Order: sequence, then C-alpha cells, then structure tokens
Amino acid sequence: MRIYTPLHGVKRTVFRLPGFGGAALFLLPIAAPGSPDTEEILVGNYDIGLLSPDRKVDYLARTASPTFISDLAEYLWAAGSEIHPEKNVPDFQDTELGLGIGVVSSTDFVLELQITVVKDLGEIPLEFDLLNFETSRVAVLAMSRSLRVFDGDYSDDFDDEEFPE
Repeated sequence: MRIYTPLHGVKRTVFRLPGFGGAALFLLPIAAPGSPDTEEILVGNYDIGLLSPDRKVDYLARTASPTFISDLAEYLWAAGSEIHPEKNVPDFQDTELGLGIGVVSSTDFVLELQITVVKDLGEIPLEFDLLNFETSRVAVLAMSRSLRVFDGDYSDDFDDEEFPE
C-alpha cells in the first residue's frame, strides 16, 4: 500500500489504456484516510473499468497487492517493447485484485490484449469477465510511464536545459 503525505498531494488519477474502436481499460486508485494522528492518505484499492463499444462495466473497490502498480508498469513496458510479447512476455496477474492481462497477438505497431477480471472474488467457482481489444504499442508504453510516475519511480518533470526552445 502506497502512502502519500500532503507534500505529494493526491490527484484523482485515472489510468486509461485506450483501444481502437472505443474499447478501454480503466484503473482508478481509491484513496482512504490513513491513521487519525497524521494527514496521510493510503492508496491500495482500485476501481476497474472495462469499456467496449456495446457495454461498460465497473468492478469497484478492489484491493490490490502491494506491488501492483510497479508490477503492472513493468509488465506493460515489457509488452510494449518486446518484438513478440505474446511469446516472450508472461501474462500479468494480480490475484488479490482479480485482474489479468495478456497479449494475444502483435504487429510492429499494434497489440491485441485480453483483459480478464474475476467477477466476484468471494465466489467459487470463479467467473471471469473478458475483454479483447487492439491498442497501439505507444498507448501501452504511455500507460506504463504514467503508472511509474504515480508510483514515484519516474519523474514527470523536465529540465528546460535538456529541451532547448
């Protein structure tokens, strides 16, 4: 669980992985107050949204593993960077959250992803919601970068001296 103090500020960040034809995966971090003695805010729960041209479904307030954000960022970077991710990059799984992502096929510029969400984490046998969509490698890499910024692993600040006008 990531802890943010007022110095970090907590934005209402929505991570969106857009697909072609109007499909998308959404992840919304849910903030909760930390201890009553401090002003810390804990982030460890997420809403998952699946969007396709004919439906929108949300899975609310799912608890993620402590390394969820960094693991997902690493997975997306590997999937977007690898020439044949469907063969060489193992599928992403967060069993606590009930989310899985796999690459079905790829070209030089496009990835076909399969998103799997467990419908009800407390029910046995498990039932899954599936969404397949194509997206660009650039969109996958951009989401990886956004996750790294959110997790504090990557700076979003640019030095003016590096990019002259």
